[in-house]
Amino acid sequence: MTSASATAPDLLAFAREQRRVADRAEADLFAAAAAWADQHAADSVAPALGDWDEKALPLAGEGTPEVAEFCIAEFAAVLGMTTHAGRALIGDALETRHRLPRVWRRVEAGTLQVWRARQVAHLTCGLPPEGAAYVDERVADRAHRIGYASLQRLLEEARVRFVAGHQPEDGPVRPDGRTLKVALGKMSTNGTTDIWGELDYADAADLERAIARRAAALGTEGSVGEGLDLDARRALALGEMARDDLRLDLATGERPARTGGGIELKVHVNADDLTTSPASDAPTGGLARVEGTGGNGSFMTLDRLREWLQRPGAKISLRTVIDTTATIRVDQWEIPDRLRRQVEARDGTCRFPFCDRPAHSADIDHITPYDDDGPPGQTSSDNLAACCRTHHRHKTHAGWSYLMLDPGYYLWRSPAGHRFLVTPNGTRIV
Repeated sequence: MTSASATAPDLLAFAREQRRVADRAEADLFAAAAAWADQHAADSVAPALGDWDEKALPLAGEGTPEVAEFCIAEFAAVLGMTTHAGRALIGDALETRHRLPRVWRRVEAGTLQVWRARQVAHLTCGLPPEGAAYVDERVADRAHRIGYASLQRLLEEARVRFVAGHQPEDGPVRPDGRTLKVALGKMSTNGTTDIWGELDYADAADLERAIARRAAALGTEGSVGEGLDLDARRALALGEMARDDLRLDLATGERPARTGGGIELKVHVNADDLTTSPASDAPTGGLARVEGTGGNGSFMTLDRLREWLQRPGAKISLRTVIDTTATIRVDQWEIPDRLRRQVEARDGTCRFPFCDRPAHSADIDHITPYDDDGPPGQTSSDNLAACCRTHHRHKTHAGWSYLMLDPGYYLWRSPAGHRFLVTPNGTRIV
């Protein structure tokens, strides 16, 4: 059906039918996830002799069957999911079938969408069996329309009833609620991050006075905050206060002369963009990838990067650009730093199908296992790949295999014979 040839009623009928078909397919997939777990029960796992061996994992709440660990990755991969997402899907299916039977029957009957059932399952997996049954009994008939806030209130009621020692979130017993969190694992393109907390009232009052005083001083002519609005100066003031405190020797009370900042980041940026001065005050539009800010790093604008580099006391070190297409070979099993850095830069993430864990935290795997009696040069760019520990174990013990077609391009084969082409642009099932 095309929009040009269909009437409005026809389009609505078509959309409604496609929604019905999609919901039925999701329900069938949900049932298949539970059946896959049944076929790979805990009794199929041999006793683990070491950390790398397969284990039986609990994927859902108390009373649900454990599942053989290595089966999860293949189920997820054929669906185009990460292993983590596949584990969540199988776990929610087990939670629903075993501990939320009324909700499960509605999914089977086609009267409840899977995403709604998974929303309930995700919240109940931490409850004891009687708590999950309590939620199931009260939510099943209205699960197709219950809002998330109402569902959370029901969950809180179940916790109070069935979890020993639990106190309501807004109840009279509340421990010291003071907390302070700085989201260093998440940076915006402006080079900023979130900070939030709950302070003692007196401490908060003192902090407010200190920030207000310094923000006012930062707005004077010739100061670093000149021209910034008040909110920006307040944020700048907090950073200045932190740097002043870091200079303080807590043992002696002495404060040495001011030095540079206290963070070390790895920045990846096109050299031409970095060295070209903007012709005007207009944004350049360029981005740099910054490691050390969580996950695979964050992106920030080149304008903000220039601002950082121009700050007094900033220390800049340059490392030779790594040629990710060159072939480096060494006659040893150990991987030297220069070869590791090349593989990390080339691969970016774990090279298992659909995995997005950063390469800098992954193992560097010999695609063809190193052999002490084999030919020289087995530790080389064309025989190494970034593989996170989870998927390194799958390759070593779970029947997965792969080969490098070209630098950065890998063809994987699953235990059941499915093939996946992993490239710098993502994974494709072939």
